[in-house]
Amino acid sequence: MRHTPAAPTDRSSSTTLDAPAPIVIRGDRDHLRQAIANLVMNAVRHTPPHAPLEVSARTDHDGAVVTVRDHGPGLDPDALTHVFDRFWQADRARVGHGTGLGLSIVAAIAHEHGGTATAANAAGGGASFTLRLPLAGDASSPGGTEVSVAPSTISHPRGGVG
Repeated sequence: MRHTPAAPTDRSSSTTLDAPAPIVIRGDRDHLRQAIANLVMNAVRHTPPHAPLEVSARTDHDGAVVTVRDHGPGLDPDALTHVFDRFWQADRARVGHGTGLGLSIVAAIAHEHGGTATAANAAGGGASFTLRLPLAGDASSPGGTEVSVAPSTISHPRGGVG
C-alpha cells in the first residue's frame, strides 16, 4: 500500500485511534486514504504542540463515519464557513505553509463517494472534522473496489496511531 508522505514535525503529543471494527465501503482506495491523511495532517498542522489528536472510525445509521478531532483553538465563524473552499486559509500570514487545498480535496473525495465532509467546533475546545461515507452494501454507494477502513489504513506523521 502507498502511504502519503508526512511532513516532518517536532510535536510529541498523543494520538488516539478508536476503530473497534473494520468498516467496509466501496470506493477508490487511494482517494479515501488521501482524504483521511489530509484530515490528520490538517489537525497536526493546526494544533499546538503536545495537544492530543483523536481519530475514530465507526458506523451509524447513515454509514461510515471517520472523525478527526484536535484540541487546538477551534474554528472561528469565517473558518467554519470556508474551511472546505479551494485555496482558503484561515491565517493569511501562514502563506507558504500549505496551499489551502487539503480540506477541499477531502470534500471532493467525499462527494465522489456519495458522502460528505463537515467541520465543527468540538465540545470542550478544538475542532472536529467528519467524513461520512456510504457502506459497501448501500445501494447509493458509487462503484469501485471495496475498501476497509481500519487502524492499518489510518496513519499520521506523529509516528503511528494508538
